[in-house]
Amino acid sequence: MNLQVLNISPIKHSDTFQVVIIGLTQQKFTMTVETDYINNQPLQIIQGDDHFHTFFQWHRELAEKVYELVHQVYNQEKLDFPISLGEFSDVYDQAY
Repeated sequence: MNLQVLNISPIKHSDTFQVVIIGLTQQKFTMTVETDYINNQPLQIIQGDDHFHTFFQWHRELAEKVYELVHQVYNQEKLDFPISLGEFSDVYDQAY
């Protein structure tokens, strides 16, 4: 199934976002953004909630796309939703 991000919106304060994704069903995730500094250079750390990690457990490439979109929203870049993430399968086929 093709996953699409319907919306990414701030919750309560600008460092927490709700991400709404639709495939066969609608899923909602909470993502947080923290800024740390390494050698006086800012580094944004984006973390998904437990549901996010379980949902994307076998689909890291799609999860990385969501992280990038949250990063863009956090930095106030304009995005046109819905945004296609790609194909998602419910079953993980592991080759032996």
